[in-house]
Amino acid sequence: MKPFSRPREAGPKQSGISLSPLNQRGLAMWDFINTLYRDYCMARLQEIRKLELAK
Repeated sequence: MKPFSRPREAGPKQSGISLSPLNQRGLAMWDFINTLYRDYCMARLQEIRKLELAK
């Protein structure tokens, strides 16, 4: 499982229940955190590659 990932439950169409606005905000927050983490990892990887090429 990826860092900061959350287990997926059955979607609203599968369970027959619509998500509450509070739950939708929670899901949006996890997507935002995942995006920030991915961007951080990509920037760090670029730094490491630059250092390796400079050697």
